Amino acid sequence: MSWFRPKKPAEAEPTSQVPESAGVTTPAAASSRLPVQDDDDVIVTDPIVPEPVKARVAEPTKPAVAPTRARPAYSAQVADGQTVIADDTNIVGGITTTSDLWIAGGVEGNIESGALVHVGDDGVVSGDISAARVRVEQRGSIEGNVSASEIEIHGLVRGNVTCSGRLSVLGTGQIVGDVSAKSLQVDEGAGLQGRCTMLTR
Repeated sequence: MSWFRPKKPAEAEPTSQVPESAGVTTPAAASSRLPVQDDDDVIVTDPIVPEPVKARVAEPTKPAVAPTRARPAYSAQVADGQTVIADDTNIVGGITTTSDLWIAGGVEGNIESGALVHVGDDGVVSGDISAARVRVEQRGSIEGNVSASEIEIHGLVRGNVTCSGRLSVLGTGQIVGDVSAKSLQVDEGAGLQGRCTMLTR
């Protein structure tokens, strides 16, 4: 009769696999489940660079300037080429011009012009006038001698008047001084105090 020893059952080796039902995923399994992205599908965008913040610089304050008193213009050129002396202007000194001169203010000095000298209403001239033509309005006045080729007086002239052409003294005109003219017109109501000499042609 023989005796034999039964073999021991093989022990189960431990395994690292975990049943899927446990809900645990190994790294290898996880990597196998990640989506694979081809190089052509990769979209590269430029990094967003924030705009620099502009610092607000305070503007330098301008120094206070004391107001200056505006000086009136002694003369101004107008559209028709006349030189005008405004009614709020008084000129002390002589004037020489080749353009028409309109005087609405005051002039203390002699005037020489190759054109018209027009003494407007309230215009006052203290000095001699030598021009091509002279016209004195009703409220204008001249204190001095007047010499021109054509003279028309509606206002007052205190001085001698010499006219190489036609001298007209209208109804409101007054001359206090001697007169020499080639042609003389004195309207009714006008005044002429002085000697009158008619120049020969």
